[in-house]
Amino acid sequence: MNSDGENNLNKNEQLYQVLNELKQEGNLQGVLLSYRNGEPICKIFNDKITYINSPELSSMCASVLESSNNLREAVGQEKLTKIVAELDSYLLIIIQCDKNVFLIFIADYQSHVTEVLDSIEKYQKKIIFLY
Repeated sequence: MNSDGENNLNKNEQLYQVLNELKQEGNLQGVLLSYRNGEPICKIFNDKITYINSPELSSMCASVLESSNNLREAVGQEKLTKIVAELDSYLLIIIQCDKNVFLIFIADYQSHVTEVLDSIEKYQKKIIFLY
């Protein structure tokens, strides 16, 4: 394997480790990193939510993110912090890392969302460095 392939593999492994650390810290059901166009990059889901179609979820959340950014501009805000959707069984949280990638957290009543959100900048920096 050439060094570029090894570097990409190493970056993918590092990215997986960062997302797994984030998932563990928050006791989240899942974490999904996606490109702004809706294409999934990396996901870590617990067994009980493997039925979720990550490309479809990623695409829908990308659309929500785009609409929210338009709303942010319309009301004159400088920054979009997070988007939260509360469903019957889960809480979906969308957080933009930079102009190209965003995170989706799938949380439930046992998740530690506050702890994750308090330390999210640390994870965003790691993800941006890898991508």
